Amino acid sequence: MTTFACKTRDNAGVVVQKTIEADSQREIAALLRKDGLFPIQIKKIRAGSSSSDKTGGRRPGKRIKPRQVLDFTSRLAASLGAGVPILSSVALMRDQCSNPAFKEVLTAIFTDIEGGQPLSAALASHPRAFDEIFVNSVEAGEASGSLDAILETLAEFTEADMAVRNDVRSALMYPAILISTLGMAITVLMIFVVPRFTVLYSDMGSDLPLPTQILVAFSSAVTDYFWPMACALGALGYGLLRYVRTPRGRLKADSLLLHVPIIGGLIDTAITLRAVQMLGLFCHVGMPILEGLGLIARTTRNSKIRGKLEDLADAVACGETLSSAMEEVECFDPSVRQMIQTGEVTGSLETSCQTVTVQLRKDLSYLTRNLSTFIEPLMTLGLAVIVLFVALATFLPMWDMASAMK
Repeated sequence: MTTFACKTRDNAGVVVQKTIEADSQREIAALLRKDGLFPIQIKKIRAGSSSSDKTGGRRPGKRIKPRQVLDFTSRLAASLGAGVPILSSVALMRDQCSNPAFKEVLTAIFTDIEGGQPLSAALASHPRAFDEIFVNSVEAGEASGSLDAILETLAEFTEADMAVRNDVRSALMYPAILISTLGMAITVLMIFVVPRFTVLYSDMGSDLPLPTQILVAFSSAVTDYFWPMACALGALGYGLLRYVRTPRGRLKADSLLLHVPIIGGLIDTAITLRAVQMLGLFCHVGMPILEGLGLIARTTRNSKIRGKLEDLADAVACGETLSSAMEEVECFDPSVRQMIQTGEVTGSLETSCQTVTVQLRKDLSYLTRNLSTFIEPLMTLGLAVIVLFVALATFLPMWDMASAMK
């Protein structure tokens, strides 16, 4: 038996918190609904005796790459579909695994299943490899007797999620590299190149043009106060990092990030796509919508959107439809809300989620391509302005001196 901390609402909308022992979150949700309570959040506190308890319950271990989880999911789905027992499937993958960290995880899973635990409980002991979405979906597959089909769906979801993350990471990496390169070039210019010209200008004895004065003053400040400036910037960066790690700072940083041109739209679209994909997955596995919304909120990294998703779950718990709750908390774009409403009315929410997912993937692909198209001219223009300023500041005194000699 496992102990769960439950946050619920009754029919009057009053929040009720209680602790219940059960075998799974699905069992908890069913018990709460039988008592007239709507589950908002269900968290595992501690588990009963099992082989996992010998190592302290959950085994955090090393972080496992999503590609290995995807390979495990696909192969396990194929094995179960072919009628191979789950214990034999895990043992075979354990013996063939070449990654030491993941082999250790598979060994522990094999031991837990051999000791009588269901697959979902064995996976839950390794949160750095299998997140809540994965574990709860497997648990739903076990309850419905369609574990192989659920694993196939999970494999498709994991692969699509990896593709989205890689697209966003690649799109954001390009401007980051350009900005870093430009910053290093300016630093080298100010520390090593401009000081050589400064010595020449000081021997001229005449008034320098304004661009040259600005460049010389900036270069002198960088060279004379490099270490104090570096320490000040380091302290500022450390302070900002500490502030961003607080709930208030994280909310402010995530809110600002969503308002950055192009990049904010890219992040918002990626989060919306993942949320709709997860909603479609939960509809497919038969998970209660309220439980699914709680999972989506908990696994969303952007705190601004996570807050909206939590408000969405609260509104649904109070009896509102999903589409009307989305409109009330202004969660997702109107087009997404319209498709969700259509799915609710026609009873085909899973199909609507799949349709929205296809469209959002196209939008994300367009945004990732458009980001480089938007960034390149800006970076080129910025570099051209800097080069032109440095060139004028460097050669204007020489031209003035040449004119004076004539």
